[in-house]
Amino acid sequence: MITLRQEDFLPLAFAHAFFPHKFEFKVPGMHLEWLKHLNDNRVAIEAPAYSAKSTYWSFLRPTWKSLLIPENEYLLLSNTGMKSIDSLAKIKLEFESNEKLIGAFGNMVGNKWTEDEILLKNGSRIMAK
Repeated sequence: MITLRQEDFLPLAFAHAFFPHKFEFKVPGMHLEWLKHLNDNRVAIEAPAYSAKSTYWSFLRPTWKSLLIPENEYLLLSNTGMKSIDSLAKIKLEFESNEKLIGAFGNMVGNKWTEDEILLKNGSRIMAK
């Protein structure tokens, strides 16, 4: 049985509030286990293809944490550099065009906004390698 604390659900509530188009699926037990570790600094996840690993770890976690904890750095790593750059492109698109996100946090597009690195106005940096 998976035991979750109330705060473990905060990232999922954030996801449903700001990215309902990316979180339209039911939350299986494996994802509940992941929620317990979204605040951990070092996590290794092994799961089958198409189990939403990238949605949680390369999209939700860096987006959520970069907004809530200013001046932090996040590095997106994947088995190829292009996958990391694609993940960063999805994050950038949300910061540029998600009206709910912009309404809640303001325009976060900072002065560095490239294919492989973004700097948010709050000082958080997300890089893709």
